[in-house]
Amino acid sequence: MKPTHQGIVAVSKRNLASYLSAFDLDHFMKGFEHDFDKRLEVQKAIYLLQESGADLGYHFSWYLRGPYSPTLADDAYSLLGVQMTRFLTETEPIPQDVMQKFPNLMRIVKRKSGTPKEESRWLEILSSVHFVMKHSYPRPRTEDEGIDYIARLKGNRFSKPEIEESYEILRKIGFLK
Repeated sequence: MKPTHQGIVAVSKRNLASYLSAFDLDHFMKGFEHDFDKRLEVQKAIYLLQESGADLGYHFSWYLRGPYSPTLADDAYSLLGVQMTRFLTETEPIPQDVMQKFPNLMRIVKRKSGTPKEESRWLEILSSVHFVMKHSYPRPRTEDEGIDYIARLKGNRFSKPEIEESYEILRKIGFLK
C-alpha cells in the first residue's frame, strides 16, 4: 500500500476498496499483481460498476482489450495487501440504482462463466460493447453499426453472435437503450 505523506489512504482508493468489498469483487485482487486476467477483471468490473452509476471518478479510454484506466491500475496496485472491508464505513452510501443494476450484471457474468477465464472474457466483451456503444467517436448510430464495428475491433476474440448477445444483455438490464 502506498500511503499519503500522513499515512492515510486517499479518498479515491478508499472508495475503490469499499466498492470492491461491497460487491464482493475483492477476489479479483487475489493474484492481481501477477495475473493479467485479474488485472483485466478489475478494469472491466470497475468500468461497468462506474457505468451503472457509481461515482468513482475514473477516466477510461480504449485499449487493446477494451476500456482501461491507468489511474485505476495505480490505485488497485496500491491496495494490494489492504484489508478492504475496513473501508466500508468510511465512504458515502452506495446509490440504490447501483445496488440493483451492477449486481444483476455480475450475476449474468457468473451464470455464463464456467471458469475464472470465462468470467474475465465476459467482463471484457460486455465492457467493450458498452464502451463502443456509449463512448467511442464517432458513436455508432444503430445497434447493427455498433455490432459490426465491435466485430471488426474484437473479431479475433469474440464472435458476432457473442457480441450480439452481449449487446442484448446490456440493453435488457439498462446499460444500453
